[in-house]
Amino acid sequence: MKQGGIIAIIVVAVAVSIIITTLADAGTYKTFSDAKDILNKPINVVGHVNKSKSINYDPAKDPNFMSFYLTDTVGYEMKVVYKDAKPADFDMATKLVLKGHATSDSTFEAKEILTKCPSKYKEGEMAAADK
Repeated sequence: MKQGGIIAIIVVAVAVSIIITTLADAGTYKTFSDAKDILNKPINVVGHVNKSKSINYDPAKDPNFMSFYLTDTVGYEMKVVYKDAKPADFDMATKLVLKGHATSDSTFEAKEILTKCPSKYKEGEMAAADK
């Protein structure tokens, strides 16, 4: 086989592997129950913070550690550990999207937290703003 053909095959193989990796990472949302079934595998979980339980974050003690309890979309609750600074809109968020994995000690280790905040506009104000 000619050298140009070999290079073309390598380029195609690399492109296919990049596409597969990207699609695998963009997966669908799962529940904590699913996370417990596939320990240490990365998944995305959506839910809301249980504000009746403590949110442990003390930036003076350790600015890169927080823990809280999150209830997923089917009502299953799990302790979440996040080893980074508290997200800016965490307290105002109505929902959170966690990217991470469940561990064997029944916690979810979040690698990334995305906040879903309520709209800053009310329905009447949005209609007035559109005009």
